[in-house]
Amino acid sequence: MPKNATLDSLSACCTILSEYREAGCPGFPKSNPFVDRLTDEGNCTLEEAIDLLAITWDNYEEVV
Repeated sequence: MPKNATLDSLSACCTILSEYREAGCPGFPKSNPFVDRLTDEGNCTLEEAIDLLAITWDNYEEVV
C-alpha cells in the first residue's frame, strides 16, 4: 500500500479491490475503472494502482 495512506483511504482501496475480485479480476481495458478509482483516492499513483490490481489478479482463485 502507498506510504501516506490514511485509514479511510485504505478502507476505500480495500473496497475497490474487493469489487475488482467480485468482477472476476478483469484485464485491460475492463480494469480501467478500477485503476481510475484507486488513483482518484489520491494515495495511489498509476503504477501503484496497477500493481495492486496485478497482485489481486495473481491471488485470484475463480470459484467454480
